[in-house]
Amino acid sequence: MDATLGCAGNLAMETAGAATLSCRTDQCATPHATPLHLAAIEGNHESAAYLLTYGAAADLKDAKGCTPLHRAIFWGRSCVVRLLLRTKRCDLTSINHAMEQPLYIAALRGHAECLKLLLDSPLPKVAAKAYHDGYTPVHAAVIGRSLPCLKMLLDARFDPDTPNRFMQTPLHLAARLGTEDMLQVLLDVSVQAEARDERGHTPLQVARSRKHESCANLIKAWLDRRAERDAALKELNALKGFKEPAARAGGGQPSGHASATRSSSKQRRQRGKEARRKRDAAAPGEVASLDTATHRES
Repeated sequence: MDATLGCAGNLAMETAGAATLSCRTDQCATPHATPLHLAAIEGNHESAAYLLTYGAAADLKDAKGCTPLHRAIFWGRSCVVRLLLRTKRCDLTSINHAMEQPLYIAALRGHAECLKLLLDSPLPKVAAKAYHDGYTPVHAAVIGRSLPCLKMLLDARFDPDTPNRFMQTPLHLAARLGTEDMLQVLLDVSVQAEARDERGHTPLQVARSRKHESCANLIKAWLDRRAERDAALKELNALKGFKEPAARAGGGQPSGHASATRSSSKQRRQRGKEARRKRDAAAPGEVASLDTATHRES
């Protein structure tokens, strides 16, 4: 491959026309691959930069439908990936014949540095979230057992609960593979830990069927904690619903305070009536003293 790449590099440097640089050539070991494909495979940054400078097509596909970006990511050639992305001539939604997109390949192969470059790229990547069987890059990171890639995707807000065509969530796959560290990360962000696949199995049942007892215990403990939290929240909501009508009946005040206020008002009215009755029965000289007493009581 080194000799072939050297031949491709020499061919590129001796050729001034952009059409020749981007054409398919029989001098390459890989059928229908361009010199840029070979530079991407080998991680030859200098040759790739030279080819791109002279107009090599960054999105031309080889016999398997892979662009140079696909090839560079597959082999983890981050220096070439960075170079290709800087040209802004790459399509991050491009798929090869296996229906794989660059993001999916990076997650599946566990190339965290390449994945970070793709996620940080300003190029459109909204559509690059699903493999042809419904597998997402999150599924791919779990299959590739790459915890760094999984965390990057979750930080980038990729949905951890999206099922594939077989109704398997990433949590199902982690339980199947017995990757306890990935299970913990997924449980921290998942809201569908009891989702069922096409066979009706939950992640807990999958872990037990595969004899991954530590994973099964982890899922069971998480489900128990969630059940306790839901029960406590339900009880709290029930208590709030019981107290609110009493508060409204008291005009926004607690019922005890409202009762005391009504009792105090009644006592003042009673004292006022008694004072007026005494005043009516008293002699004219005693009226002034009664008025003063009534004023003090009120």
